[in-house]
Amino acid sequence: MFAEKIRRSLPPPLSIAALLIVAYLTPARAEVVLQGANTPLPGPAITVSGDVGLTKGSNLFQTFSIFNILRAGPSASGLVVPQQESVTFTPPTGGGPITNVISRVTGGTSAFTLQKSSLIDGPFNSSIPGANFWFINPNGIIFGSNAVLPTTESFHASTADYIKLSDGSIFAATPSPNEVLTVAPPSAFGFLTANPAGIQVVTRPFREPPR
Repeated sequence: MFAEKIRRSLPPPLSIAALLIVAYLTPARAEVVLQGANTPLPGPAITVSGDVGLTKGSNLFQTFSIFNILRAGPSASGLVVPQQESVTFTPPTGGGPITNVISRVTGGTSAFTLQKSSLIDGPFNSSIPGANFWFINPNGIIFGSNAVLPTTESFHASTADYIKLSDGSIFAATPSPNEVLTVAPPSAFGFLTANPAGIQVVTRPFREPPR
């Protein structure tokens, strides 16, 4: 009905062109959203700066409400992703080296996939030398056929409810107002349910970039 109203309001020679322009300009956005932010980080080449995280010693903690790396094309919601997306984690300015990048997704609903799970269907990069990656989303993680993972050191992904540090501190997917984050390295994933969400690999195994 919306398209019909546009068609009737335009001179006949312009109708089809105008409709194409309307469709082409339908807003689409990247979908890596920091916890507490109202808008996603700009894409399609998305940068997650270490300066937006919390650094404790050689640990860099990052918190997202939504984390998706999307491929170009239509999505489950009908929104179109115009270009292949990628994400690159960068180190904080100043300070010492980062050994562990510890990330959580707190459970916002995607405007594209309509899910709370994370879809990693593009390059997941790092410019942090020697950093291990720890990533949790209790609502599920899907690796698409376009996924590319960092090879700086190790990469750990889980649908755990929290990451336990070696001193007993907890980095939970549901942030606590009394949360205390420390310099201790991650030691284990923790689950609060006997039936956690799964990790899926779609079509074929994810790819590693050339070394």
